[in-house]
Amino acid sequence: MSGEKGGVPEAWREVRIGEIANVTRGASPRPAGDSRYFNGDYLPWVTVGEITNKPGMYLCSTDSFLTEAGAKFTRIIQPNTLLLTNSGATLGVPKITQILCGANDGVAVISELKSVTNEYFYYLLDRSILAFRTMASGVGQPNLNTDLISEFSILLPPLPEQRKIAAILSTWDDALATLGQLLKAKHQQKRGLAEALLTGKKRLPGFEGKWEKKNLREMVVEYSHKSTENDLYPVITSAKSGIYLQSEYFKKSVSSEDTTGYKIVPRGYLTFRSMSDTGDFTFNRQDILDNAIISPAYGVFKFHQIDPDFGLYLMNGKPMKDSLARVTQGGTRIALKISSFKEFNFLVPGLPEQQAIASILSTLDDEIASLEALKAKVQEQKRGLMDELLTGRVRVKVEETC
Repeated sequence: MSGEKGGVPEAWREVRIGEIANVTRGASPRPAGDSRYFNGDYLPWVTVGEITNKPGMYLCSTDSFLTEAGAKFTRIIQPNTLLLTNSGATLGVPKITQILCGANDGVAVISELKSVTNEYFYYLLDRSILAFRTMASGVGQPNLNTDLISEFSILLPPLPEQRKIAAILSTWDDALATLGQLLKAKHQQKRGLAEALLTGKKRLPGFEGKWEKKNLREMVVEYSHKSTENDLYPVITSAKSGIYLQSEYFKKSVSSEDTTGYKIVPRGYLTFRSMSDTGDFTFNRQDILDNAIISPAYGVFKFHQIDPDFGLYLMNGKPMKDSLARVTQGGTRIALKISSFKEFNFLVPGLPEQQAIASILSTLDDEIASLEALKAKVQEQKRGLMDELLTGRVRVKVEETC
């Protein structure tokens, strides 16, 4: 199967991965989780999660290690070897390991490269993620076997052109890494400032009054109106990252065939899923539609007596998380209803200070959103450049050497 359609550029050649590399599969000690083999300190252990959850081209460390006994039952991988996730929802993600390690059987090992540099091959694989996922076999959880990877066709320019293309793309990766670091620092700044301001540990200039103890149940108004007919309003979902149309978030409808009885969520009202396996509840404000509906498994309310922006930060901040931890200890699946809000008491400043705190945190949110939008734009531009350079539609000039 070819990974690229169209003609082969001048001086380039089309090859199968198996012609220029050896493709093998990682190996896992059995049984999984056996203390004789896992959670050791002898050999870095690479799983699919290690590859997909760490940014950048290179894998420089792992969070997990095998014992010396476990290392005897895995495939030892040398530094500067290409790895490719070959199973699960994140199939097709590449990484170059810079450490001696072992890898589980959800990882393909691509070694003994001929006529191709590690970095150029990494970008080829990265651009081919969707193609790999399309060709992946298996029902339920897709997977790539070593034969499918070996038969995958790629376009290969001469080595000098490979190095030039990889160098160009790496500058975009450097820009993305810088934006990632700025985003991380901005998130940390917001978390620290939110904790200090929402608990009164840090007071803003000009505010000195004593904070008042208030019960959360007194600060909210529950909204319990339900749809009286099917498809009365669009269905939304409330995720950790915000409110979305359900059809866009899941790329399909996952609601009941008949949405009669779903809860109505007017614009400006808050919603949250009333069950959690971890006790980590996220409260979101519905600001995308005048009216929407959501599953009956969600709570719907609005604030009164306090600034609504301050209230939202309070609900998603450390004061609420600490309160939830106190009342949900020892639970497996945790239920939270608006009626149980009476369990939570908070110290709350006067309205002007609430508004000032919310304004500062909102400014930080705007800065974070701007950085995330810029990062997404740079990623899109890099992806477009990869499409041009890695297919030869745009050729790079390589300086000739004597």
